[in-house]
Amino acid sequence: MNFLFSIFDRKRAFRETGELSLALPALPRPTLEEIQERYPSIRSIERDTSPEHPVTLVLVTLLRPKELLVVNPEYDRRLARLRSSLLGYQHLHWLLEYQAELPSLMALFGKVHIDFPGIRVVHKNGILLAPSCLPSVGGRWYGDWSLGSGFPDGRVAVARTL
Repeated sequence: MNFLFSIFDRKRAFRETGELSLALPALPRPTLEEIQERYPSIRSIERDTSPEHPVTLVLVTLLRPKELLVVNPEYDRRLARLRSSLLGYQHLHWLLEYQAELPSLMALFGKVHIDFPGIRVVHKNGILLAPSCLPSVGGRWYGDWSLGSGFPDGRVAVARTL
């Protein structure tokens, strides 16, 4: 029985958390130049599969029950099943711009951080990064780059097409 459960569990590499559901408008993917205006240390875009049409953002966790963290390359393997649904840079920056008008997002402030791995960029030192939405001093979310979460408070932003 445990063997069958582990097979099922491997196929289900994520689970929706039910913490957030937001309608987002159609948003174009950023160019490298647009990213570098804000983040000059970004050298290139490795890939961007984030949707450009209107979507409903939901949060998922890549942690299986009883896991405390998941690290690369397992984090990337689990993300692969979601590749066409992963939200990216443009979605993060839309949320940051309108965060004061989004009480459901603000209710998560200080409780989670959210990755937007629909885009993967290369830092000038060669490290692969994805945008993240992190709580900041002053009660506002801010955007930064991360190696990918995989901790209990880490979430992944996806379009609801699960």
